[in-house]
Amino acid sequence: MNARSVELFGGAERAKTADFVAERGETFLRVTEGLAPDAPVSAPWCGDVPFTLATVTGLMLSETLVHGLDIARGARLPWPIGDDEASLVVGQSMPTMMAAALDPARARGVSIAFDLVIEGGPRLAVVIDDGTATVTRDAPPRAYDCRIVAAPTTFLLVAFRRTPIWKAVASGRMRAGGRKPWLAMRLGRLIAGP
Repeated sequence: MNARSVELFGGAERAKTADFVAERGETFLRVTEGLAPDAPVSAPWCGDVPFTLATVTGLMLSETLVHGLDIARGARLPWPIGDDEASLVVGQSMPTMMAAALDPARARGVSIAFDLVIEGGPRLAVVIDDGTATVTRDAPPRAYDCRIVAAPTTFLLVAFRRTPIWKAVASGRMRAGGRKPWLAMRLGRLIAGP
């Protein structure tokens, strides 16, 4: 996806990045105004894969939050990411993107059900079954092998490899439980980081 995105972002746009991002954001909002969250829309950087408006909006927000953080860190400036914004990303784009980012070779022969609880936010059932992944928001109750509970911003930053998982666990902002809590570490190895 990154290579495709770079192709779409030509030299003229790179010279005026802030203007380009603002203009494209406004265009997106104008074009999608009035569409239902489940309306199919295209995401050119992902090829011809259809996404819903909710997923693409979550993706745009995640790109802004996470890459804004990258830029701010490089410039040694503050860039707070709020839990409300992080919850939106997790709830809107992660169900689709986590399933799409599964490493099928690593997941071959694996059968694990994760209960991913985002504090104050969405709850995702992440089921890995022999090379496939199904991620369901607010799924009905079922038996899980491992429960992961995380603060929204912490999960977002761990998922995008901006915060090491050991730091999230040590700070108490991410923890594992359930019948097999040791399986929590496998989630990040099975689903590729963005």
